[in-house]
Amino acid sequence: MNKLTPGSNMRWESMRMMLPEHIARIHEDLENEKKIARPILAEDELDQIGRTLQEAIEKHSLIELSHYKDGFIKQAICYPVRLDPITKQLIVHDSFGIKWRYDFQDVIDVHLGSKQSEL
Repeated sequence: MNKLTPGSNMRWESMRMMLPEHIARIHEDLENEKKIARPILAEDELDQIGRTLQEAIEKHSLIELSHYKDGFIKQAICYPVRLDPITKQLIVHDSFGIKWRYDFQDVIDVHLGSKQSEL
C-alpha cells in the first residue's frame, strides 16, 4: 500500500500538520473577506446625524453610535460631549468617563438613547 492507493489516507497525511503561522494567515484571510468599504452617506443622512448629535449634546442624552473602523461597522453607547469643527471629530465619553474621538467621516449612524446624563 502506498500513498496513491485508492482509499488510502496517506495522500493527505502531509496536510494534517500546519504551522501556527499558516493557521494565523488563513484566519486573517477569512477575516479580510468580511471587510466592507467605507459607506458613503447622502447629504440628508449627514444632516440628520448632525441634528441628532446637537440634540443629544444639548440634553446630555445617551446615544448609540455606529462608526466605521478597519473595514467593519462598530457600535458604541456613549454621551456626546462636543463636535470639534477644527479637527473634524466627535468627542464622546462612555459610562466609565473615558473620552473617545471619532472622525466625522467614520460616523455612520446615531440614535438617541432613553437615559439622561447625571452630569
